[in-house]
Amino acid sequence: MKANRKFSTAGFEAATEYWVEKNNCSYPKDSLIIENDPKDKTTVIKYYSNSETSDNRVVLYKVKGGGHGWAGRKKGF
Repeated sequence: MKANRKFSTAGFEAATEYWVEKNNCSYPKDSLIIENDPKDKTTVIKYYSNSETSDNRVVLYKVKGGGHGWAGRKKGF
């Protein structure tokens, strides 16, 4: 069966490199840990960079321990 390419997406690295180049920024390397709710066992890491020539920046958010699920739904559904 032939794959449907209509809804393909770029991978994390390719998408990041695209926005870094587009915004004339360095690759996001500075980070900040955001602890929203210690009971849910997830951590959000915010990676960011600044442009050397403008006010543009690239910001990435990585969720550690989040798994997969639907917002607002109980686990297991």
